[in-house]
Amino acid sequence: MSAPLTTDLSRAVSHYWDTRAEGYSRRTMDELDGSLNGEWAEKLASLLDLPEGACVADVGCGPGLFALLAARMGCRAAGCDASPEMLVRARENARRAGLDVDFVLADAADLPFEDGSLSAVLSRYVVWNLPNPREAFREWLRVLKPGGLIVYADGNHYRYLNDPDYARAYAMEPVPYGHADQFVLNVDTRPMERIARTLPLTSADRPGWDVETLLEMGLTDIIICHPQTTEVVNPETGAKRTIVKEFMIAARKALG
Repeated sequence: MSAPLTTDLSRAVSHYWDTRAEGYSRRTMDELDGSLNGEWAEKLASLLDLPEGACVADVGCGPGLFALLAARMGCRAAGCDASPEMLVRARENARRAGLDVDFVLADAADLPFEDGSLSAVLSRYVVWNLPNPREAFREWLRVLKPGGLIVYADGNHYRYLNDPDYARAYAMEPVPYGHADQFVLNVDTRPMERIARTLPLTSADRPGWDVETLLEMGLTDIIICHPQTTEVVNPETGAKRTIVKEFMIAARKALG
């Protein structure tokens, strides 16, 4: 019974991101060459130390930010996503940037790469909305060379749905950069909130869940970096709690 549910969830997630493709592409280009130029490049470069021509894949690439940045760094980059509309935008963004990146339609847990063919698997804001993140991690390990890297950015998106402290922070803070009007473009975001209620990582304690899971799968040299945190005060007890909003993780596939 679980497989059809996962399929339905995957389709629902992909459909939602189809509707967000235009606005998300605008955000990507702002991050690539606009007001945030350099920030993501520096974050990625701090975790990747690869030789010229190393093969990498941006999984769940959306409009292609990590794939494009990797290509700029001299990697042979590919990107894959389950949203056809996102891939349309990614190819256009690569053309505008003058970068040679191969973008293909694929699920994060079913990649079109040979075993041990990649030096790194990259991902941004994808793991949180996977119906089966462990299955995806196993697939990422399959395509990695021994000693290869998994590097991804993610966050406790929609954790406010079931955690009172995250709900307090969500209610008090301004609209997130990625949800600004110029990037959402009047798309109804409520369907994603409904989907998020059913996703496993909406209620996970992250990045603790990530570290535990990656260790269980045999990855090494796991580091958490570039965290975005905020302090929340319980109005009833006065207790303070630091919550993690976003983070990046790097982990290495074992050599043996």
